[in-house]
Amino acid sequence: MEEQEIRRRLRDSFLKYVEMHTAAGSKGESGAADKAHKQLHKLYAEVKQKNMTDIFQEFITSEDQPVRLWSAVFY
Repeated sequence: MEEQEIRRRLRDSFLKYVEMHTAAGSKGESGAADKAHKQLHKLYAEVKQKNMTDIFQEFITSEDQPVRLWSAVFY
C-alpha cells in the first residue's frame, strides 16, 4: 500500500473512531464509548509505529471539538 493511501486510511479511521466515541458518549453507551476509545488508542499506536503522527496536525484547528481535542492529545 502506498504511503498516501495509508495516511488516508489512518485519517479516515481517526475521524470514524472519534465520531463513534462522541456519539456513544452522548447516548450514555459506555460500552460502545470504551470500544471506540480502545480503537483510537490502537490507531494511535499504529500511527506512532509508522512515524506518521503529523497526520493529526491538520485536525488541530477543526471546528469539531472532539476531533480537535483528540488530535491535540495524539499530535
